[in-house]
Amino acid sequence: MLGFDQAFFGLIAAGWDIDDFEKPGASRRMPFQALVAEHVVGVFDRERALPAPLTVAEFNETVLASLPPLQREVFKPLTDAQVSQVRELRSTLEARWHALPVGATMEVTFPAR
Repeated sequence: MLGFDQAFFGLIAAGWDIDDFEKPGASRRMPFQALVAEHVVGVFDRERALPAPLTVAEFNETVLASLPPLQREVFKPLTDAQVSQVRELRSTLEARWHALPVGATMEVTFPAR
């Protein structure tokens, strides 16, 4: 959907352990794409608390503002379609999660569809 193959799940597939992300200095070992993905996820997460979704331009501006200067230069803004797809998938997954009986688990196949 966003084309990130070196973000969290890509790194897990490449052999990283979940605990590796918590180790001191982990962010210095992460590929640029993983760092950008964290900022993108953060903006999507913060957006949920807003009364209305950000426009795509506002979304990209918010991501850019959160990145260090050198990373801003290589950030590729998300498209309208990408932002819409993420929002739709998030909504679908949240609905599935809330529909689960107490104590049940939810499995998600990756890449998520």
